[in-house]
Amino acid sequence: MSSRRGFEVPHYIKHSLPISGASMNPARSLGPAIVSNKYKGLWIYIVSPIAGAVAGAWVYNIIRFTNKPLREITKSASFLIKTSSRPVG
Repeated sequence: MSSRRGFEVPHYIKHSLPISGASMNPARSLGPAIVSNKYKGLWIYIVSPIAGAVAGAWVYNIIRFTNKPLREITKSASFLIKTSSRPVG
């Protein structure tokens, strides 16, 4: 699994950078854009984290298919108790 991660970064750099000029690090794109007063395409680095957080919260609420508040679910700590399939004794 870890060796696959080592190939992803060069792959993204090789194929995405020439096409879009994008970087994998938002600070690497935001800094030079602000200093040089070139704001074209900068909106994606501002909107994407917000949209990702909203989408993540929405998906979390869909997956967590209960109407109980999270405080009530964690109050009993029943999610921490490990159930064993082997008989006791």
